[in-house]
Amino acid sequence: MLLRLVGVFAFAGIELTTQAQPVHYLYSGDKIPSESPYAAWFTTLGPGHPTGSYFVGTDWSSDGDVLTMHTQHPNDFVGASSLGIWFGRTDNYGDPSAGFSLASTVEGNRVEVRLAMGTNSSEWSLYWYDANSRGAAFYFLDNGFHIYTATSDLFVPLATMTSFHTYASHVQGDKVFYYLDGALLATGTAQLAGVSNFLLIGDGSAGSLSGFGTFRIDWLDVTVRAGPATPPEPAPIYLTDAFMRTNGAFQFAFTNIPGLQFSVQASTNIASGYWTALGAASEITPGAFRFADVEAVGNQQRYYRVLAQ
Repeated sequence: MLLRLVGVFAFAGIELTTQAQPVHYLYSGDKIPSESPYAAWFTTLGPGHPTGSYFVGTDWSSDGDVLTMHTQHPNDFVGASSLGIWFGRTDNYGDPSAGFSLASTVEGNRVEVRLAMGTNSSEWSLYWYDANSRGAAFYFLDNGFHIYTATSDLFVPLATMTSFHTYASHVQGDKVFYYLDGALLATGTAQLAGVSNFLLIGDGSAGSLSGFGTFRIDWLDVTVRAGPATPPEPAPIYLTDAFMRTNGAFQFAFTNIPGLQFSVQASTNIASGYWTALGAASEITPGAFRFADVEAVGNQQRYYRVLAQ
């Protein structure tokens, strides 16, 4: 369970358009999301939904500290064409979300959750959604998880999915940042293309064949107007695969946090302190960068440095 003292904490009736400071919507796992005080803010699709809208073969419970969500794969549940159990925020299912947006804004919005997969469980999700595509999304499997930008699908292997970890996504401007246990995993262009009024945590497969097992949530913190994301600090850069091409160009590679941008400079005499900008390194695959210096031809000695932008 998360215990946190924040400057602003509210569920219903908040005026987002006039609130300048960050606004936190905190779920502590102590009750199911359809119970007070959470029912006033969260939309739920599970037992206890105010209108009884939920799929058979699903259930959830809280031990006063952790919420456990359970779903069965439709193939394993005779007579069910679709299953799913989730909670979040949406303007569907009778939830009055007019004016609420988790879309990419200059103020920044953040979702952070501490959760664990159950044994033999897979295909659970945490994502923001708009009318065009998934926004900042985690897709949890039994051996790791996927995170998404507008141009990439990055799989992060993790052998301890059944242990509690803290996952976070932070959208600001046109950028999305992903974190695992406080460490930046990747950054890139966000998928969001419009106002996002759909936040989902759970198995939202419904009509598709997806999701099975259990999903355990210790706490969830949604922060609207979260401000800028923590500035990404690149990992140490070690050049690899350095070689001279047949045309005389010098090429090298390095790895770092996916989505970061790097520029390359060169000097023939580092004591002079003079460096020439050569251009940007290309991200060939997520986290793998490469640069070729076509101006290296004819130089007997040349030094390089890589700078994070």
